[in-house]
Amino acid sequence: MFNSLAQLSDFLDFACRDTRPSALSQRELLARSLPLRFQAAAVLMPFDWQDGQAQAWLTRRSAQLRQHSGQIAFPGGKCDAEDGGSATATALRETEEELGIGQHNWQVIGQLRDCYLPSGFVVSPVVALRRAPLPWQPNPQEVAAVFAVPLSKVLAQQAYQARQVQYQEHDLTVYSLPFEEHDIWGATAGMLYHLAQTYPHWLASRQSVESRK
Repeated sequence: MFNSLAQLSDFLDFACRDTRPSALSQRELLARSLPLRFQAAAVLMPFDWQDGQAQAWLTRRSAQLRQHSGQIAFPGGKCDAEDGGSATATALRETEEELGIGQHNWQVIGQLRDCYLPSGFVVSPVVALRRAPLPWQPNPQEVAAVFAVPLSKVLAQQAYQARQVQYQEHDLTVYSLPFEEHDIWGATAGMLYHLAQTYPHWLASRQSVESRK
């Protein structure tokens, strides 16, 4: 799939720049049709390369939290005034608060298109590579567990399941990605599925470049 960290970085950069329709654009079309005022938020989508394998990191939210308790998520939260309107600043700050990894330990690649939530948030997914495998230090008040998913699993479109749910008389397609004992679904799965949809296009672009050499 990926032979090096450089290839992984190239793919993530491609995914951040890709504007083709995807799971995220489907969510946006529906959410914008609802009578909602969206509040800005951001998450960090953390990736790294260990033992020759690319992987994505996710958290299971603490059961103590009032919203989305126990769900699988990326670290992140609402944009604060101190972030200066920067989604990257929000994502890095929240990640340090939740997982204890300093902002200097991330190589930010870019952002995926915004993810709209029927709950009234518009979430900017900030894609980043972990520079060094420092130990996670999860805040137990916010994070119950941290775990990795091989990118080979994330990028396999056939691994996802589509669920149809009703929201204010609208049909909403919600994706899920079963992994071990975890049920990755909703916005988090939608962001990952965006990568899975992008992956064949990245492969085709690489093959096109190779054929011209």
